[in-house]
Amino acid sequence: MIYRVERKENPFVQVDKGFINDTNLGYKEKGILLYFLSKPDGWKFYEEEITAHSHDGLTAVRTGIQSLIKFGYIERKQLKAEHGKFAGYEYVVRETSPLCKMAEEKPFSENPITENPIMENPISENHTLLNNKVSKNDISKNEVNKKEAATDKFCGHEFSEPIQEKLTEWLTYKSERRECYKPTGLKSFMTEASNKLEKYTEEDVISLIGECMANNWKGICWEKLKGMEKPPEPVEKPIPQEILDAQKRREEGIKKIKAGEGSWRDL
Repeated sequence: MIYRVERKENPFVQVDKGFINDTNLGYKEKGILLYFLSKPDGWKFYEEEITAHSHDGLTAVRTGIQSLIKFGYIERKQLKAEHGKFAGYEYVVRETSPLCKMAEEKPFSENPITENPIMENPISENHTLLNNKVSKNDISKNEVNKKEAATDKFCGHEFSEPIQEKLTEWLTYKSERRECYKPTGLKSFMTEASNKLEKYTEEDVISLIGECMANNWKGICWEKLKGMEKPPEPVEKPIPQEILDAQKRREEGIKKIKAGEGSWRDL
């Protein structure tokens, strides 16, 4: 298809403002028409070339051109070759249209501002100045408020920062699915998460939550953690009393030797 501009040659983009205010057209159509009119008379366009000057796709350009044809800004002419054979179409672009529909402009009122728009005494004599300085007390209060908010979200459970971030991510995920927890359900979920963290490592819990979100699961499949329990912590056995007594006697013997009151044979 070939599009040809029909307008006066001018080094500036000077156009009739009628189409700019035409309510029949959207801003996409107005932009395409303005691009056409920015070229001199006789300029030839191709749809691929038009598309190359915008991030809009070919379909959007074609839709905009069809609207311009519909509302009279582009005229389609049939071309004929020798012996009257059909040779395609030529599209002539114009900056005005008989179908132009202008929005009614509301006139400005003659007296848009009242005679006394400002009060005589807008500020009292003893007004208080705003203090933009943040005190240390304010900072500490903010920190307390943040901790209280975090405690409320996690229903009183204390989690490490990585766990807090992952649990918050899970709550956002549930909210996006429109499956927000109710207060009782949230408390139960946080209690279960706390219990699992006593049994399994933080890395395994974080990994599982991420896997559940990636698979678009409704809940957390805690059963997948079976077999990944933390190793039991070693139990410290008490030292037998006879060993403690022998160690005490040895320490006392060393003290006597240093004081010159005993010998190494007594140890």
